[in-house]
Amino acid sequence: MVTGEENFFDPDALYERLMNHAKSLIGRKLTREQALQELIDAGIMDKDGNYTEPYKALQEYTLTAP
Repeated sequence: MVTGEENFFDPDALYERLMNHAKSLIGRKLTREQALQELIDAGIMDKDGNYTEPYKALQEYTLTAP
């Protein structure tokens, strides 16, 4: 479990924070805009929908809408 700022850029800590946030969203009915806002508020994405620096590696796993 991540408890301190010293772990902010640790890859395992980043993954844990992302997964915890994703789990908190499961079952909620969100619009695309609401989901994006949740990711912005969590510091995972910026207001333009781009991953913030610590999460840039996730871009290669992101699916794009058809």
